[in-house]
Amino acid sequence: IRIRKYIKKHNLEKLFDFELVKLWEDQGIRDLLPVQQKAISKGLLELNDLLVVAGTSSGKTFVGELAGLHNWKSRGKKFVFATPLIALSNQKYESFKRIYRKIGARVALRVGMSKIDVGDDEKIYPNGNFAKSDVIVGTYEALDWIFRSGQWKDRKSTRLNSSHTDISRMPSSA
Repeated sequence: IRIRKYIKKHNLEKLFDFELVKLWEDQGIRDLLPVQQKAISKGLLELNDLLVVAGTSSGKTFVGELAGLHNWKSRGKKFVFATPLIALSNQKYESFKRIYRKIGARVALRVGMSKIDVGDDEKIYPNGNFAKSDVIVGTYEALDWIFRSGQWKDRKSTRLNSSHTDISRMPSSA
């Protein structure tokens, strides 16, 4: 179903930021997939906690983007996107930076203690300067260090953990 049609059909005009909707449409994202519709109907934009489990290419990442960016735009809170792999963090960082800087989001990458990008000036801040970032993409280990080090004072954020572990192939305990 088309994003705008879904919004109108369910009277969600007050919850959606139409600058984001236009940006998504400009990127070719015009439809909401079933998992995205279900997440919204279960209170995604009202900040209800959700665990989304769905197959590959079902739209889980966009569910996280919907929640994180809605929370950033409407409440000024950070959006944290966690991945298990540096390569995946780099990929998501490049994608989020390309898309969301157009609406003023400062997108940061955190994959180790010495690398973070906090804005249009492309400066690298050793040990991080998280106050200047709106969206932070990073590996579990790097984000764990941020949270445990005490450097992150405002922990009110939207967090998306992208897990890519196939538990059906894990060895069973005997």
